[in-house]
Amino acid sequence: MDTLITTEMINCLMHATTVSIIVMAVIQKFKTLECITKDCHIFLLNIVFSFVIGISLFISFYYPPIQNAL
Repeated sequence: MDTLITTEMINCLMHATTVSIIVMAVIQKFKTLECITKDCHIFLLNIVFSFVIGISLFISFYYPPIQNAL
């Protein structure tokens, strides 16, 4: 079982879960604003926050060159 699920994969899944929770909490806060009225606005906010938070966490944990992070 250890060869099937490595500790790196478990760490990656834990980070992904954390990022998803953070992004969903931020999106819920932004839904209360009056300028966010359509579903497409929420969709775009979700994409932007996922990329911004995901890339910043990837850079902070793995220290890659910026070209690899993007």
